[in-house]
Amino acid sequence: MALLRGVNVGGRSSLKMDALRAAFASLGYDDVATYIQSGNVVFTSDRKVGGATLGDALSDEVGPDLTVVVRTAAELRKVLADDPFPEADRKARHIGFCDAKPGAGALADLDLGSFAPEEVAIVGTEVHLLLPNGMGRAKLPVAVGRKLAVAVAYRNWNTSAKLLEMAEG
Repeated sequence: MALLRGVNVGGRSSLKMDALRAAFASLGYDDVATYIQSGNVVFTSDRKVGGATLGDALSDEVGPDLTVVVRTAAELRKVLADDPFPEADRKARHIGFCDAKPGAGALADLDLGSFAPEEVAIVGTEVHLLLPNGMGRAKLPVAVGRKLAVAVAYRNWNTSAKLLEMAEG
């Protein structure tokens, strides 16, 4: 599956999902489906797919600065299984899918306590956020984004779970 960063957010980077599905099909991908209007694409391919390659191929549709993060169903299943906040309300959880693994100690000089009750945990290539007051008012994702030095496509927990369901479906 492909997660496009910044699509249809705040009235910019507008992209119709039928155009996105058509673009993926024209690139030779099969079983192409989108989920909601924020650049979530589930597809099948008999070849390895890289986010940078997809971003370049889709630049005519979306623009030259498109960030695409790719995960397989197995990878997404592991991300959800490795949840660092299993007891927290699912509505408060978000996952940042990074285009590369964040460096060790990337958040070391960030005073995480000053963002309470917001929390963050990096697990592999993902940034898990616990945002009890929602993403819209959260300060932690912006601060984390400045420290990571990698591109991140955020999705809420329910969207991530639905994408896995679609990919395995």
